[in-house]
Amino acid sequence: MAANPVGTIEINVDGAWDIQDLFHLSESLTESYGYFLPLVAQDEDTRAQLHSIVQAQFWRGDIETRRFGLFLYRQIPKDDGLRIKSFHYSSPGTLILVGILPALLLAARVASKWLDVSEKLFDLYAKIEKYFLKRKNLVKPGRKTEVDDQMGFDLDEARVLLFQLSECLGFDEESTERICAIVGNPVSALKFMVAMCNEARKLSALEREGLLKLPRIGNDNIKVLPPVKALDGRQNTRSGVVVQTRKRRKVKKPGAA
Repeated sequence: MAANPVGTIEINVDGAWDIQDLFHLSESLTESYGYFLPLVAQDEDTRAQLHSIVQAQFWRGDIETRRFGLFLYRQIPKDDGLRIKSFHYSSPGTLILVGILPALLLAARVASKWLDVSEKLFDLYAKIEKYFLKRKNLVKPGRKTEVDDQMGFDLDEARVLLFQLSECLGFDEESTERICAIVGNPVSALKFMVAMCNEARKLSALEREGLLKLPRIGNDNIKVLPPVKALDGRQNTRSGVVVQTRKRRKVKKPGAA
């Protein structure tokens, strides 16, 4: 199995913190790391375990998944967890974290994107909220779900929203396709992307308040890894609903004029 690449990331911090700010930073870093590691963990056993958990949660669960990032973090092998290499508290000061480098870089990139395109993200969030308000059956689907024509249209629209959101966050098309395959289907992937984005948003809020400065990470060389394949070539999943979708021709919805 490939070893996960360990590295460091440096965060500039201001000297005007209180103890609650430190708590919020620790919480946001832990949960963000929990969400991002399933996308980039090179160790296949770790990746397969995290993928299975994510698939089950985001098909049957909803977007308001509290503390799920922390739950994911607790499933990570101890050696792959976050550690503090140094913390120099001053004005300015620095916090150097050690962890799986691609996960650290992804968390920093998505959090900084909130500052760069926040208005666009808020508009997109409104569209996503409207999507699920109109489709309450997809907020928490049952174990048995009929895939009919209407479900096909719903999956298509979720896919469009997923790609719009992932583009805002700096993911390329290949990585977005892999996220969709990891989580199982466009609806689940959209829920996962929103929940992941919510945690990164907490980090961006600390920067907006002037308490820290996240490093600016480019879009290159941070690729989402594909789902782990079983020996028979199928996706390795113990739970959750996997729906394979393809781009559909544009046709009128049933009953449309």
